[in-house]
Amino acid sequence: IRGRRGRLRECAEESLESAALFLQEGDSQGAAMAAFSLGNVLFASGEVRQAVSVLEHCLLLRRRCKDKIGLAEALSALGLAFAQIGYQLHALDYFEQALALSQELGDRDGEAACLRHLGRVHHVHGDHNEAVTCLESSLSLSLRRDNAAGQALCHRSLADVRLDLGDPRLALVHLEEALSLV
Repeated sequence: IRGRRGRLRECAEESLESAALFLQEGDSQGAAMAAFSLGNVLFASGEVRQAVSVLEHCLLLRRRCKDKIGLAEALSALGLAFAQIGYQLHALDYFEQALALSQELGDRDGEAACLRHLGRVHHVHGDHNEAVTCLESSLSLSLRRDNAAGQALCHRSLADVRLDLGDPRLALVHLEEALSLV
């Protein structure tokens, strides 16, 4: 709640205190949740390299707890962080791991998000055809899940890729579709 009200520093301090208390009590699951929260707060406040460090710790805790859903979330968050600081190959690796777990768990929303993130990273990396494949797969899942926000994000990303592929007409179609969903 504090984070949503712009009080990210207080939120980060409380998350750090919570993680320490959970670890002191031997509660790895609680510590992982607090670390994940702290990593997201750091990411949101622009402290991306610190977020990576905290999220990597969260990943270790999630593995120790054998929490596959939490593991997929942590992997995806790390992918976003690495993409943000320009480490596209690291981001691809984390997103692919998160995608595999999401598929294994039957988490279609997580799968759609991972595919969307993979599409964006492939686009930045210059692999436009793979970007289209990932984004269209994500769009298909978002349509089946009736996820308008996911659809809009896919269309927006597809517009960027289509423009880079030299197809402004199709880029405009995707952009118009994205705007109609917002």
